[in-house]
Amino acid sequence: MKELIFKIVILSEKGAGTSTMIKRFLNNRLITDYSDSINCNWFTQYTIIDNNKIKNQIWRIYNLDSAITPHLTSYAHGVIYVFDLSRIETVNFVLKAYEKTNFECDRVIIGNKSDLYNDSLDECINKSINKINGIKLYKTSMMNNKFIEAITDLDKTILERWSHKKESLDK
Repeated sequence: MKELIFKIVILSEKGAGTSTMIKRFLNNRLITDYSDSINCNWFTQYTIIDNNKIKNQIWRIYNLDSAITPHLTSYAHGVIYVFDLSRIETVNFVLKAYEKTNFECDRVIIGNKSDLYNDSLDECINKSINKINGIKLYKTSMMNNKFIEAITDLDKTILERWSHKKESLDK
């Protein structure tokens, strides 16, 4: 079994529920008691895909204006942008984050707190997110833990992209 390391950067605004979502993902348990997080956290998670053991180094960053943000996002294999579905104004964070991290890597967008979400916001969200072509949007909450699907899909996309690059280098 081949072991791979993927650097995944998660960019979100404070209050988007990212800490709770990540803790649920890493520990597979619902945590309802939470506190404010610092501007950057680092986690490790393992998964197996197509006989590859993947170690996800997950970097979660809040402050896009920080001088260290470009350094933390450089050399990332994937970026996850997170916004709060119950606060439509947080979609603007995703658009701003996308502009600041426009480099070659795989990306997904997660709309969190889908349990608090009103379907009437779909048109507004889709209109904003459609400005970013080709990035899949996942709607999740700490209740349904769909974050696992998003990160697994991201890992598969990264694995496919890098295996093609390696094949072209081998020729």
